[in-house]
Parts: sequence; C-alpha cells; structure tokens
Amino acid sequence: MNARANGHIWSIPWQRSTPIFYYNKDLFQKAGLDPNQPPKNWTELVADAQKLTVRDPSGQVTQWGVQIPAVDTSPWIIQGFIIQAGGDLADPDGKWVKFNSPEAARAVQFILDLQNKYKVHPPGASSEAFWDQTSQDFIQQKVAMMYLSTGAMTFIRKNATFQWGAAFMPGDKRYGAPTGGGSFYIFKKIPPEHAKAAWTFIRWMTEPATAARWTIGTGYVPIRKSELSLPAFKDYLKVAPQALTATEQLRYAGEQMTVHEVDRVGLLLVTAVQAAQTGRLTVKAALDRAQRDAMAILSQYK
Repeated sequence: MNARANGHIWSIPWQRSTPIFYYNKDLFQKAGLDPNQPPKNWTELVADAQKLTVRDPSGQVTQWGVQIPAVDTSPWIIQGFIIQAGGDLADPDGKWVKFNSPEAARAVQFILDLQNKYKVHPPGASSEAFWDQTSQDFIQQKVAMMYLSTGAMTFIRKNATFQWGAAFMPGDKRYGAPTGGGSFYIFKKIPPEHAKAAWTFIRWMTEPATAARWTIGTGYVPIRKSELSLPAFKDYLKVAPQALTATEQLRYAGEQMTVHEVDRVGLLLVTAVQAAQTGRLTVKAALDRAQRDAMAILSQYK
C-alpha cells in the first residue's frame, strides 16, 4: 500500500509496518484473564483494561491497563481507530480529509473515555515522548497492554522478562489499522549512472534473503511472500510466532494518509487530538478546527 497511485507504481516497499496490539500474558493470568484470548473489540478492551489496572491503597495507579500513543508527530495510530469505527481519513488521491467525520469523533472520544471515564489509561496528551515511553513502560510491566508498531517487536522480544503476545488492534465496527514505514524512491532528474546504481541497490535490498534478514532483525512486515518459505524465516517463527501478526492484519489495513503537504496537514489532526486529550477543546471543536485548516491547505491543489 502507498506504492501505487493512478495506475502507476511510484516506490518499492521496504520498511513497512502496521501498529499491532501487544499484551502481557503473565499479567493477564494474574488478573484472571485467559492469556491466549486478547481483546478483539473495544468493549472487550475496556473490560480487560479495567481488570488489569492496579491501584495501591492510596488510589495511585501502579499498573495501567492499556497505553496508546494515539498521536506523536503524526496521526498514525489514531487513523487505525478511525478505520475501526468505519471511517476513511483521507482521499487516496490526496485531495481531501475527513478529520471531523462522525467516525473520527467516535475514535477520539474512545481514547478520551479510556483516560477519563474508565481511568485505565494514563492521563494527558499523547506525544513523541509518550511513544518512546510506551515500550519502556510495557517492558517494566507498568502497563499490561499497548499499541505500538510491529517494528518494536524485536525490542520487546529481546527485553521482556515475561510471556507476551501480539494480536490485531481490537476492532469496533470492523478491524482496522494503517500502514506505514518507508519505501525506496529514485528521483527522476539524477544522472543515469546514479539511477542504475540505485536500482542495483534496491534489487539487492529486496532479494528474499536480504529482506528476510531485515524482517528478522527488526520485526517489520515481510515485503515478499517468498521470505516466508526461507529456512531462516521458518526458524525465526519458531521463536517469535507473533512475527506474522502485522502481516495477517494487512487484510484489514487501510492506506497510510497520503495527501498534499502530508506532514503539515497531519500535524493539524495531531494538535486536535492533543487539545481534546488535555480538555482545551471539545472533541467536536478540535476536529472541526483541524478540518477547516486542513482543507484550507488542500484547496490550493484542486
């Protein structure tokens, strides 16, 4: 996804990912939950998170049920929640966004409810720092469930001192996740010998053996089906069966938001979610402002 547009291939996928759902099986068992049955939908997520949130005698939380870096410098993970609610965030041709759709409002409100209504998620705004902190909190067992990129899997696998699992992002009206990551591009106006060298490099990097080495070393999504049949990849799955979670979730994934001035436009939604999380604006007011400002930018390209 994100490599094709208007009938043309524009890039070669490489460092591709989706967010996935990580959970601590030991803490599930301690809370009386089935360690082999992670939540499949938002209702189950709330119920499990309530059982997994632990407070000391003074009422202070010592273990959060769930942690979601809904936004950081981009609205990547919140896009998955919007897809799950049945919405589309952006036009595949890059001409419009739907930041203030009912589905987007439902997604943001759900994040707020986890924080404020159910009190199973840390309070405050998501941020780039919160993204980095989430994996550390999971490793330190300060949080029982988290949403993070499949690219974090090798870090989790090498540092977790407990049994853990990986699953699809729990659904609402449907399962859903955004795709993301990086791809290879070759610019048009470069010397022919540079283009030739770039193609040589790309072919080598995307050979099954090289691509598999990257996947095994990072946890990113396999970019070729042929990777899966390699002996090295089969051995990898024996020690990390969770490694195919993101690959299987691709059946329900949507395209990463791709619009004109995507970073600038995406930051408007990031700011809106953060404003709602901190209570500076209502969900509606925050998303309406983001929609207005985003379309003011995109209208220049019609």
